[in-house]
Amino acid sequence: MNETHRVESAPDLLYPEPETGAAVLEILGSGPDGDRILRIRERLEIGRLDPGHHAKPNRLLLTDPTISRFHCVLRREDDGGWILRDASRNGTRLDGRRLVPGIETSIRPGQIIKVGNDWEFRFLAETPAGEFEDEPEAGTFIRAETREVTVLVGDLRNYTKMVNTMESGLLERQVARLFSRLSRHVSEFGGTPKEYQGDAVLAFWEDEPLPHAADACRAALSLDALIEELRAEWSVPGFALEFDWALASGPVTLHGLGEDHRLGLSMIGEPVVLAYRLEKLADDETGRILVDEETVRRAGPGFRFRGLGNRELPGFPGGRPVFRLLGEEDPA
Repeated sequence: MNETHRVESAPDLLYPEPETGAAVLEILGSGPDGDRILRIRERLEIGRLDPGHHAKPNRLLLTDPTISRFHCVLRREDDGGWILRDASRNGTRLDGRRLVPGIETSIRPGQIIKVGNDWEFRFLAETPAGEFEDEPEAGTFIRAETREVTVLVGDLRNYTKMVNTMESGLLERQVARLFSRLSRHVSEFGGTPKEYQGDAVLAFWEDEPLPHAADACRAALSLDALIEELRAEWSVPGFALEFDWALASGPVTLHGLGEDHRLGLSMIGEPVVLAYRLEKLADDETGRILVDEETVRRAGPGFRFRGLGNRELPGFPGGRPVFRLLGEEDPA
């Protein structure tokens, strides 16, 4: 291991580079650190460079008040693959998609990691890691972001009746496995699975750098089809696996919550409330996937919708136009 030192040519960056590395990060940008290569061994913590900090092995410190003291971690798994985990207040992005705090995400060579306002890295790798040190998070400038998003809400039908008729531990394991599959599916379509609470899942797609309402609509259709496939694995006596979905689009405010790495992502805005309200209207008559007028507009002409008229919704005086998502248009 090289002697711990401050990199003289990069005053905004502190990193004691190892003598050998199984992977590298390429710093992107036109600043003094642009195009520089950082070697990684098996694990790298990325965090904020505060006055008086000293370099430590496997830790990259950056000058940016929007970066948390412990922002994210890259580590190699036993099978040689790499994962990225966010533990920050303001978020870590992988190829432009915000990661869910505390959830490990596989990362492939060529993908772009963004932390803070300006730091971007290209991961170039082929290659056991501990967790973050137990130090308190303090001094991070919390950045509340206003984003244009499409929100997806999915709800398991008859969950309350299931709770009253089935042993809670067995039901919880069934639901946990189900929601794990749904969350992975959301990620495959470029969305961020934010959370699930009891019988509902919440995910979102950000309109940056491109509008993503179409991706959200494709995800909803695919998730609905996935539920059909998963019915064979569902073993709750007396209850079929049935899900209802809703999509709503518009501006929300995003920011991190919590400290000491017990973090979450707060999302506040009308689309969140509207999606939950629309989902309650979904049934066999209206259809399993309902969307608001703004999502129809943003999704573009590649989908088939059926107007259901103006519907009364709690908290929305005068109601809102509601549409049923039928499928994608035939390219022919």
